[in-house]
Amino acid sequence: MSSGATTPLFRGSGATADEERFVQQLQELKRSGSSVLVTGKVQANVAMRHGRLALGDETNAQVVASAHSTPGALLPEGVSALDPTVTMIRRTNQHRSVTFEDASSAANEAELSELREDIGDAVAAFNAQYELGPSALRATVDSLGELLDESDVEDAEHFLRDVSRSVKLVNGGCYFYLRRADDSDVVQRLSSVVDARVELRQTRREAQQRWHIPGEGITTDWISL
Repeated sequence: MSSGATTPLFRGSGATADEERFVQQLQELKRSGSSVLVTGKVQANVAMRHGRLALGDETNAQVVASAHSTPGALLPEGVSALDPTVTMIRRTNQHRSVTFEDASSAANEAELSELREDIGDAVAAFNAQYELGPSALRATVDSLGELLDESDVEDAEHFLRDVSRSVKLVNGGCYFYLRRADDSDVVQRLSSVVDARVELRQTRREAQQRWHIPGEGITTDWISL
């Protein structure tokens, strides 16, 4: 769970102390497991780039839940969907062609429950096989926005909480991607369920990120992705 920083994370006279506190918090999240909401109204390729970084490398066990047409493109360089340390969970939502109002609430809940169980089963299988250490497992859910289009926020909260619990039981890191404005109501509500947020943005020159750890009152400056 690298910050990806090559420039100072904070500015001002207290920058060194603030950066040290932030790094300490990241280290603690690595040790104990973490759930991170990744936000920002950015193009899909920017979120995908962050997702590949979040998954680590070939030394990590990786669980990817995706609605992407070619989910293998979400994996880090040098990692294949056929690797024994990778589990790809393809979302094939039967309700994508209808509005949430027209879809059965029970069917939406059933799909979320099935996806949650598939992720939990994959995490448990990796832990049984590898006896995972801190931060060894990385999981991503790249289609949280679509899940919200199909379900209500309360169902999404339960989903995030349950998936986070499964991943954090093995001291892993889980990243949920929601390409919506960081100050939107839904982001603020879901922030109470996770340990931290990473906010993405695009400038004319580059893609950038900044971290928010609300429980510690930490918000970094913008840094290159």
